[in-house]
Amino acid sequence: MNTFTLRELSVKVAKDCNKCYLLQKGDLVMSQTRGVKLDDTTQQRLAALARIRDRSPHWLMCKAIETFLEREENYEREKREDMERWERYQLTGEAIPHAKATSWLEKLAQGKVTSCPK
Repeated sequence: MNTFTLRELSVKVAKDCNKCYLLQKGDLVMSQTRGVKLDDTTQQRLAALARIRDRSPHWLMCKAIETFLEREENYEREKREDMERWERYQLTGEAIPHAKATSWLEKLAQGKVTSCPK
């Protein structure tokens, strides 16, 4: 980790965001403006929600995009893990018998935390 004196750093705060960027003098902020075309109805809904939440429409859009990306990245990660498990099963033929899996799930439903059967 690099350390700098306060004279070497500048602080940039993105308007309407809860993010702060510490920069070495001369560095650029790693943020770019992107345009999103919204129909009138969506813009009105966004503005109304922003007023209710006491936030800016920009903040709401940033949060919506972050939430969407997290959800989709998790979906892709889970899909990749599932494919890896399927390929491993096809190569080895190893699987957990149905009776063991059912018993384990029933225990979990009762609140008894046990390790996954092998």
